[in-house]
Amino acid sequence: MANQNISKLLQNKIELLKAEVENAKVELQKWQTIEEEYNQNPEKFELMATLLLGENADQKKARKKA
Repeated sequence: MANQNISKLLQNKIELLKAEVENAKVELQKWQTIEEEYNQNPEKFELMATLLLGENADQKKARKKA
């Protein structure tokens, strides 16, 4: 009886780990795609960052000096 419980627990853990590995693979593929897009067009990402974050640090410094 105890062996069956341990076996079931181990099987559940294995299934959970398989699902986590699959999720990690999907996430890795997503970031690899983003990396490829960035390497092809970094200006697009810089523009998006500027729009999302507002002015960058250099612009803030220049404004404070003026």
